[in-house]
Amino acid sequence: MEERTLGSPSDLLPVLRLSHLISPLATAEFWRTYWLTGTPFLSEPCQDALACFRNIKAFADVRELTSALKSDVTLFGPRQFRGTIRPDQAFEFMNQGFTLYMVGVERDVPETKAALRSLADDLGIPEWAISVEAFAAVKGSISSFHYDHDVNFQILLHGMKRWWLAPNQHIRNPIFPYHPRRASDGGVTGFVEEAFARDPLVPTCRLEQMCEMTAEEGTSLFLPRGHWHETEAMDRCFGVNIVLKGTKWYDGIARALSLRLQALEEFRAYAHGVMNADPDIGGTPRAEFDSLKVRAAEVLRELTPAEIVLAGQSFTMRWTARAQDRSIRTGGDSWYLIMPLVTEEPIELDEHTGPFLAALTRLNSAFRWEHALRLAGGMDVVGVRNALEELVGLGALEYLSTRSG
Repeated sequence: MEERTLGSPSDLLPVLRLSHLISPLATAEFWRTYWLTGTPFLSEPCQDALACFRNIKAFADVRELTSALKSDVTLFGPRQFRGTIRPDQAFEFMNQGFTLYMVGVERDVPETKAALRSLADDLGIPEWAISVEAFAAVKGSISSFHYDHDVNFQILLHGMKRWWLAPNQHIRNPIFPYHPRRASDGGVTGFVEEAFARDPLVPTCRLEQMCEMTAEEGTSLFLPRGHWHETEAMDRCFGVNIVLKGTKWYDGIARALSLRLQALEEFRAYAHGVMNADPDIGGTPRAEFDSLKVRAAEVLRELTPAEIVLAGQSFTMRWTARAQDRSIRTGGDSWYLIMPLVTEEPIELDEHTGPFLAALTRLNSAFRWEHALRLAGGMDVVGVRNALEELVGLGALEYLSTRSG
């Protein structure tokens, strides 16, 4: 009987690479000069970047894309105008001079996910940390000054667009975007991160630090997180945004540490009595707290970068076959997953995945990410995630719920 191997390469698909977005720079130069310094960069035109999306039917033109969308489309205009309309109304509003802002494209046009897998590898981030948005506008359309809380590459598929850009001196690494709005008294409002800002006043763009760039068909503009920008369509424009978010350090470290500590029974105890001033009641819990802090610090030092990045995900999944219809077979150094109701061929496992799935197949109930990590032994966290994803693809596992970020 022919065997299937977990981890076999998939068919080749059109892919987007970081090199397509930063032409003619080498990756090291782009990373050092632009990415790490938070400096915008406009690439040379790249046919590979264009082909990646032009080969997807939904990106043939704006009408095709809006017909594929299920979520509302946002309208951008001059003087801080913002609004939302249905996708079937979008083309008409674009012709009236509004800029169309379309989000969640990767959900409604799933072909884009396959195109971005190699880019995720190039950037060292999980696939779920990349989303796809699109912009469309007629000549003269303006999107007024604002900043975003994510990192963007905009590939211009058609047309020409002028950008005005300026560094953000007010707040670094914003958690929310900021679109200035006029209040009833004539002032500017909309800023919600005063507590984190270097200056708690409503931020403004410092015009003396502004630069101008003109994007044309096939170019990609790298827009750092929080950078002020305004755009004007110099021709009928259609562009796709590669949006990078992912796990923030504070969140990833806290969640990864929590996942590790959940596996230790002493950390699953309630913190009862620790705030009681009576030494007969609060003394023992406080001493336990001191001991747990020492142990938590030891665990914190053991965390790996992959754990930090992947900690942002949360899911519940289960086997698609009953316990009696799945098993692990071993022979010598070989491991095989046997699920005849899912696939006739035994699924060959390596020496790390085999013991992990041997433990996982014994679970009768649905399980979560933290449960899978607990059973993984010494298996690398990325290997655990990849093994689960491949089993979902084979139909051996299924998601009951999922959340990323």
